[in-house]
Amino acid sequence: MLYGSNMPSIYCPRCGAQAEGGYRFWGLSKPHCTACGWNVTLAIEATRNSRNELPWALPIIGVVFLVDIFGSKDRFAAIPMLLLFTGVAGIWISLQRKLNRLQEIQKSAAYPYPQTSALTALQAVKLIRESRLEQLRALPKPRIVVFKLVPRILSYLFPLSWVFGIVFVFTIFRERGLTPVAFSEWLPFLLMGVIWSGVCIVFIWNAIKDRRLLAEGEIAMGTVIHQRRSGRKHQTSRIYYEFRDSTGRKIQSDTTDDSRTLYEEMETPVFYSPLDPYKNIPLVCADCRLVER
Repeated sequence: MLYGSNMPSIYCPRCGAQAEGGYRFWGLSKPHCTACGWNVTLAIEATRNSRNELPWALPIIGVVFLVDIFGSKDRFAAIPMLLLFTGVAGIWISLQRKLNRLQEIQKSAAYPYPQTSALTALQAVKLIRESRLEQLRALPKPRIVVFKLVPRILSYLFPLSWVFGIVFVFTIFRERGLTPVAFSEWLPFLLMGVIWSGVCIVFIWNAIKDRRLLAEGEIAMGTVIHQRRSGRKHQTSRIYYEFRDSTGRKIQSDTTDDSRTLYEEMETPVFYSPLDPYKNIPLVCADCRLVER
């Protein structure tokens, strides 16, 4: 997928064919191409790692299952544990079948050159990419930039929350007069205020930095050199990319891709500061968006 748009599919950067995998409702998997073998090796590695993590959970669930059987008087109490054990085992079998299929693809997908239909698709993708890059470069500076939904909402809620907090504190003191208030009574409110302020400040500050780059920065075409998943419960996509600035110097950087649309060998526009190219952000990863008129 180019530029991290809202297209539902991911296309191979080598041959232009539609790739399998990527971000889905039930999780994030390494996309790969069954036609030319793009990313199949990395998909095998990721699937094997996921499969190898599951056996650690099976003995634990089994022990809890046995304890629940012998310790509970309710004969139906073990049913949830049995269902959980069956579900984990089913996931392991599914991952093993996927791993076998990927290994077969790795053996068969060895075309040295793209097929005719794929070559046509790849040429079309390159043409769209180059045209899009020229459109971005043609936008007059300063470019019109607006916050995306989350930082935009927080930029309104943050000052309003402070106004509400000041009014709340003023009301409490007015009702109590000069009666001393124990610090323990205010501690929960202080902690919530600090956490809330920290989250808002980080989001808004990052959005302001991105807005500055998108409005005034130079544009180059970046290439993703590696992508990995980070986190356990709430997984995010971390990309490592490189581009060349106006002087031809190669710059390498990394960032979080919340769109989950960029993977190895894919290209995307990168906005960077001409004074310090290491201050950069891919367009798809910015907390702002361009308004093109």
